[in-house]
Amino acid sequence: MRLFGHFVRDNFRGNIEDAQFLTPSEVVDFMVNLAIEELRASGRLELEQPLLVADPCSGVASFLTAFSTRYADLDCTKPELRIVAQDKVERMVRLINDQSCLA
Repeated sequence: MRLFGHFVRDNFRGNIEDAQFLTPSEVVDFMVNLAIEELRASGRLELEQPLLVADPCSGVASFLTAFSTRYADLDCTKPELRIVAQDKVERMVRLINDQSCLA
């Protein structure tokens, strides 16, 4: 993911309207762990309804990718995971749609 981040940063440099901020991996990991623990504490992982996770400013989808990976690794029966990503930059949305982990 770090290499991909460098590619995106270099590719979008100088294009002000497509400004991309790449969240450091330590922040992504912290936020994903926080979300998983909140789901556990709330009992949401015990329900049968699908779990919808959305990121309205997904960029390179670091949060969604990390969340889906961590969610898949949970040792429990859990609801189906549905992911929705959106970004203001059309090129980023195409990149997200091409990632096999989010397909």
